[in-house]
Amino acid sequence: MKKYPFFLVLWGLNLLSGNGFCTEAMISAELSKTQKEFQTNYAQMKKNLRDLESDKMKAIQDAKSQALKDREGIDAFKTYDLLIATRYVNDSGQYQSALEVSKKDHENLNKLFDVYLRTSPLVGRLSAGHARRYIGWAVQRLQELSQFNSEPSEKNNPDLEILARVKNETESRLRTVTELATRLGVKLEENSAVAEVSKETDRMPASTK
Repeated sequence: MKKYPFFLVLWGLNLLSGNGFCTEAMISAELSKTQKEFQTNYAQMKKNLRDLESDKMKAIQDAKSQALKDREGIDAFKTYDLLIATRYVNDSGQYQSALEVSKKDHENLNKLFDVYLRTSPLVGRLSAGHARRYIGWAVQRLQELSQFNSEPSEKNNPDLEILARVKNETESRLRTVTELATRLGVKLEENSAVAEVSKETDRMPASTK
């Protein structure tokens, strides 16, 4: 049996002990790094969900404010329809649909369309009858918009539809992170993670915040 000097035996034991220590340190460092990543992602997604809820409330409020403007537009168009019906008449006071509207009325109607429907459809020569048909369409369209904006939902409001999709995707990612953290034995704490997110944000260049 081959014999080794005593100092070589001690050196070997120290080497094995040192390798074990390095391995444990490496695993501990990776575990700590992963835990921090889970915490940071968890906090960011929680913050994103709160922001999405705020954006949803703002979108709903904006829609309801727009509904008030829609109803204001309905009243404005109806009033102008009455003006045309009483302005373009014959000598007996009977309404004449074939009379050409004045340049001023033409401009005023396009202003109404621009303010309430963001369009200016009236071009060329315009008869009273044609103008009133456009007014009738505008009133009908504003009534539809007013109904949608009074009761905004994902089905009739593009902002709410997009926000709902992003919320669903964020909640799905949050469930995944929570499940993975549970497997790893990591207890996610939003408050401590928020602090980490704030630190990361503070270290970012001002141009990227």
